Amino acid sequence: MDFVAEQKSATLKEAQRLIETWHDASFGVVTHVAVASCSPFSVSQHLMRESAKLARANGIRLHTHFAENDHDIAYTQEKFNCAPAQYAKDLVPVATNMVLGLVLITNPKFPAKNITLD
Repeated sequence: MDFVAEQKSATLKEAQRLIETWHDASFGVVTHVAVASCSPFSVSQHLMRESAKLARANGIRLHTHFAENDHDIAYTQEKFNCAPAQYAKDLVPVATNMVLGLVLITNPKFPAKNITLD
């Protein structure tokens, strides 16, 4: 997969370089770096997990998108037999440094009330 990303090793090395060069966690500073692996549907499970590890190791945010449209839901249900939120949770355990962008669509077959983000 990883058809939207560069080679995995190059992507992670460049992310680490950008974190070391630009990220400043000081209070009030506006330059913060986050690792953003687009979505669990466009990158491999390996790259998503490694991105999460990189973010946690550096104390920065992990940003990803999922459940933005009917295609995301259908793909996840067909391929993994679960809701996108459950797939994301199973793939990368949710943590305080994770930002889930644009979660717009839900499906009663896989209700969110069955998913605990802990």
